[in-house]
Amino acid sequence: MRDDTSQDVSAMGNGHRPGTPENPLHTIMTVPNLITLCRLILTFCFLFMYPDTQYRTISVVIFIIAATTDWLDGQVARRFHQVSVFGKRFDPVMDRVLIFSGMIALVITNQIPLWIVCFLIIRDVYLLVGGTILKVLTGTIIDVVYVGKAATFVLMTGFAFVLLDICRVPGLNLVESAALPGWGSMPESLGMWAVYVAVILSFTAACVYTARGIRALRNARSRRQP
Repeated sequence: MRDDTSQDVSAMGNGHRPGTPENPLHTIMTVPNLITLCRLILTFCFLFMYPDTQYRTISVVIFIIAATTDWLDGQVARRFHQVSVFGKRFDPVMDRVLIFSGMIALVITNQIPLWIVCFLIIRDVYLLVGGTILKVLTGTIIDVVYVGKAATFVLMTGFAFVLLDICRVPGLNLVESAALPGWGSMPESLGMWAVYVAVILSFTAACVYTARGIRALRNARSRRQP
């Protein structure tokens, strides 16, 4: 029978303590961080290749692989106790870089409405500014919530389907508007509907972050009061 402590010792590696979400490592050179760095490199490759129609399919495959690493680095970090402070901050940034890269490609090819891009950018700027203010005032960093992770996954999946322009479904014949693909008579990629769902999830995540930020401010204020 295996000793439970043997797994913890091996996870530490060279005698170092394990990194957990509650007590992350203060180091950069970890396997999950290297995977995240690979996501950045793959993102640049995608942006470089996508404008050339000859390599468009290959570039989208690269995008899909890059999106997959978002799940992989988190699994490796938790499974092998390599959660780090750098990774917790670097990983969400790389997610946004990949998402913005997908948005740039879709805007260039006119495959996504501009209002969706504006919403996602404004939402991320709002969370970035709000998180920075919260960190300065209270020293609190709010961890990524599951609805936010779901939004990222659904958005990346939707982008991949739209980029490949596959799984087209009939339109709803409700609203004929270029701002609402799929709501008119023209068929649209199933990925666009995933993007719509991701927008709703992203808005929900922003509300959750806001509620937790307000709670953190109130707690900090109550601690300062005699």
